[in-house]
Amino acid sequence: MTLKKMSNANLFQRSENFVNSLRDLNVVPIKVFETLTEKQNKELELIREQRQADAEQEKAAAEKAAAVQEAKEAEEKEN
Repeated sequence: MTLKKMSNANLFQRSENFVNSLRDLNVVPIKVFETLTEKQNKELELIREQRQADAEQEKAAAEKAAAVQEAKEAEEKEN
């Protein structure tokens, strides 16, 4: 049996097992995604807020540095 046929047979068997487990009402269903707890949601919100604040600070620092650079260039042109 070639590798491709073996992998196809393996995939077929796994899919059959999955479908059979779905049909069996005594089996606990497979959860693909777990729901987040309230604490985890709050932590994620704090992380998002912190990242946004960091991005705003970086943007403000870049704008300030650009303004300082422009002022230096204007000063050099005057001299």
